[in-house]
Amino acid sequence: MAEKFRGHESPYWRHIEVMPATHNCTLSWDTKDIALLKQTDFGNSLQEDVDGMYANEILPVTTAHPTVWPAESCTRAAFEWAAGMVQSRAFHLQASNWATNEITEGRNIAPGEEILHTYGDLGNGELLQVYGFVEAPGVNPFDAVGFSTGEIVDAVLDSGDYDCEALNERMASMLLDGIATPRMLVQAKKKPFMQLCSCVLVCTMLAVE
Repeated sequence: MAEKFRGHESPYWRHIEVMPATHNCTLSWDTKDIALLKQTDFGNSLQEDVDGMYANEILPVTTAHPTVWPAESCTRAAFEWAAGMVQSRAFHLQASNWATNEITEGRNIAPGEEILHTYGDLGNGELLQVYGFVEAPGVNPFDAVGFSTGEIVDAVLDSGDYDCEALNERMASMLLDGIATPRMLVQAKKKPFMQLCSCVLVCTMLAVE
């Protein structure tokens, strides 16, 4: 924030000036936009308290060091921009520099050729939240839908004449034994996760089984 505010006087200005003026990470979305994600697997878990972060974590530091961060450089809008730039462009590195890593090219690279890095094995939800974009429907093999144990029990109850108390007892036992987890994922381009299938099978078994 401070370096952008300094403009041409900042030693980082050449880098800052090529950055976009806006970003589409979900931390910049208003409540109306966030509401569009409700009832999606990603939207149900989205927790973006940008106002709280700005008020409780950023302002106490910047106001305590006004010579580093002049008040005009630390507006809510300035923080949102800076957070989006760091979030979408920075690399996560270990704090301890205990090892090196060699990167070997798999083909000839021409002088001046742009080299891109992968965003990782991420579904569209995480790509949207962190980087501000999504891939086309059906393209991303890492897209996943999560099912909670409660949703599985409800689905089984809706499918037939099952006892709610007995189902919850079975699910609790599976959680205790490690057969089930509180949330199970199914990736878009993979067969249903065996863990999920096992939970449904146990829930629908007859008492004699």
